[in-house]
Amino acid sequence: MAIRDDLKPTYDDDGHSKRPGVFYKEHPTRRHGVTKDKQFVVRYTIAGITRTEAYGWLTDGFTAQGAQDKIKAFKANHKAGKKPVCLADESEVLNAERAKKSRKETTFGQFFEDVYFKQCEIDKAPRTAQRERVLFDSWISPVVGKLRFDQISIDHMEKIKGNMLTGKRAKAKPNPRDKSKAAKGAQQRRTPARPLAPRTVNYALAVVRQVWNRACASNPPLASGDWPGANKSFKKPKVDNRRNRFLTKNEAALLLAALKDGKSKDMHDMALLSLHCGLRAGEIFALTWDKVRLSKGELLLVDTKNGESRICYLTDQTLAMLRQRSTNCKHKRFVFIDAKEKPYEQVPVTYSRTVKKLGLNEGITDPRDKVVFHSLRHTYASWLVDNGASLPIVRDLLGHKSLVMTDRYTHVSAEAQKNAVEALNKSMKPAGENIVDLDEKRNSETVTN
Repeated sequence: MAIRDDLKPTYDDDGHSKRPGVFYKEHPTRRHGVTKDKQFVVRYTIAGITRTEAYGWLTDGFTAQGAQDKIKAFKANHKAGKKPVCLADESEVLNAERAKKSRKETTFGQFFEDVYFKQCEIDKAPRTAQRERVLFDSWISPVVGKLRFDQISIDHMEKIKGNMLTGKRAKAKPNPRDKSKAAKGAQQRRTPARPLAPRTVNYALAVVRQVWNRACASNPPLASGDWPGANKSFKKPKVDNRRNRFLTKNEAALLLAALKDGKSKDMHDMALLSLHCGLRAGEIFALTWDKVRLSKGELLLVDTKNGESRICYLTDQTLAMLRQRSTNCKHKRFVFIDAKEKPYEQVPVTYSRTVKKLGLNEGITDPRDKVVFHSLRHTYASWLVDNGASLPIVRDLLGHKSLVMTDRYTHVSAEAQKNAVEALNKSMKPAGENIVDLDEKRNSETVTN
């Protein structure tokens, strides 16, 4: 039915006086008690604009008196210079209030899923987004996922930190491959809970901070002020991840030989590239043939960790290795691809197995002293320093932005330190050689006179 069709006037309770601007139409079938249901319609003029709007049905609790009061309220609002001045305005205001109320009830977990993580997948590298996903699911969501932003406090930050440092992880979500009852808990056995490094804890706290800041910038804001971890009384775990271990030339040769004998050519070649050129694992995974300049003996690394590009200069062994791979290229774009013909996303387990087989980490408990894939890049930097390269040169070759970062990775070997002290020792005269006894000098001068 058109809103203006079959409109009938309404009357005051005495049944004699018409209600100005209030009309109704009857529903053809629906009834209200013994009479047909009525839809009330208002018609009024404000600021020269005449509006005809449906007010509501009698069965929904709307009345003719209510419609008349609504017209009076609109006219009073117009006179006072405020809104609403029509039903459309009122509906807009009510919808906005409902949306605002609904937004205020949004939990940290809902905002992470609906807003933050969707943007994260667009703005950040896939590996970074996946890492934040895992941290959220395992450590952040169990503590604050069901809370509104105004319910989150420093106590929750302390709990997240404590859980991660002690390895108190929530139960993992079911894995699709664990379909049978016998497989219950299989995921926990595959990835058992363990205490995490301070750096990983700070990474998780950084995710909380980023979600909080995004919520502050939303419209309307879901959070306000600094995130709870910004409080001075909250202490983040201190991070000292400087690696003190690097490989000797003999250890490096044994590792490469073992990787080659293990028939893992990709792992051998990736290790060689990191050891001889200082490449990070992510830089190796992302290396494409169009960035390999065999004629110049160099690589162009783009979109590196610090956001800048750099040139990597090849050694004779890495140049020969890449030439051989180029003749047997398995992929037109990426230099290294896995069994599924996709770029690697993590270092193959062959590496850690080989390190274990060689006993390179036997008896070592401090993670900073253990041989990992990044130890190859650290070794490259250490060898450069041992061979006389200055820190600024090493900084540029590694792609660091400051010498502070370079200094963390370029600890010279104990043998080099010993040689330096020995050289200083040879340059010094024996103690006492230049000391003159004053009494002997006086006696000598007396005899002469």
